[in-house]
Amino acid sequence: MKKIFFILFSLTVLVASTFADKSRFYKNEKVIDTMYVSAEDGLRVRDKPSLKSNRLCGLPHRLPVKVVAIGKEEAINGITAPWVEILIPQYEWKSAESEYGWVFGGYLSERQPDFIPPKNAEELQRYLSSIECWDEYENNETYLYVFAFDLLKGKFWHGKYDTDIGEGGEWKALSENKLSLHTSYVMACEEDIFWNLVFKFEKDGSFNYSHGKSISYCYPRFSKEDWSLYSVTSKGNYITYYAGIKDWSSYNVRSIEEIIMEAIRWGISADGTSYEKKYHDYWNPIMAEHQKKTDEMK
Repeated sequence: MKKIFFILFSLTVLVASTFADKSRFYKNEKVIDTMYVSAEDGLRVRDKPSLKSNRLCGLPHRLPVKVVAIGKEEAINGITAPWVEILIPQYEWKSAESEYGWVFGGYLSERQPDFIPPKNAEELQRYLSSIECWDEYENNETYLYVFAFDLLKGKFWHGKYDTDIGEGGEWKALSENKLSLHTSYVMACEEDIFWNLVFKFEKDGSFNYSHGKSISYCYPRFSKEDWSLYSVTSKGNYITYYAGIKDWSSYNVRSIEEIIMEAIRWGISADGTSYEKKYHDYWNPIMAEHQKKTDEMK
């Protein structure tokens, strides 16, 4: 009798855990349409929901992904979860047409995982240069300058955006959180100054450093906007481009409306913004179509 009870109990736990894992892809009986890569080593995208299928591309840790359908369950590496169909990031498309692929859902999470700081000098160099521009604030309040790091040329700029007001020169990472800077240009004057910078990273990937009684905080440019666009391009294992909708309109002849619709087509979530209805008006029919095809595959 005890043996039968143990078997039944084990089956109950197994079924419950399997259901619980699949249920985390739903909220209010609807698919959670934006999730994040939780695997530190990144996640492979395949053309079919199977480990035997072709690999299409890879997704870096913490990258937001657009979910379009929930597929069959499978146990991989001791994790039972469904395969999930996603919109492949726009920078991986072969043309202007949207492309889709499959990832194992065991390595997706509803919330964006905490940033994992660089572990050595090479990772620090790659991370700092993967962001086009860093906005710098003093004591998290007063906007100061921008920091920009060019990995290929080994050059840095610290000053006002798009001007020659500031300082520039060569840079090199010395460790996982320390830089060596050689300033050869300051406010249109030639200089020859060497100095070091020590960072402290935050959970969101921003960093700060101290100078005197002040602390400078550096964030990816435009990331403080109400609605930020992520994953337009990617280098290494990091998300590399952040831009606010308002800033985009200043660089294009297109209207904000056209830009918003393009961002939505790329799968960038508008949850909690004034564009949320347009986002769902566009994606809900597509998700319904893909889910129908996925259900037919099971």
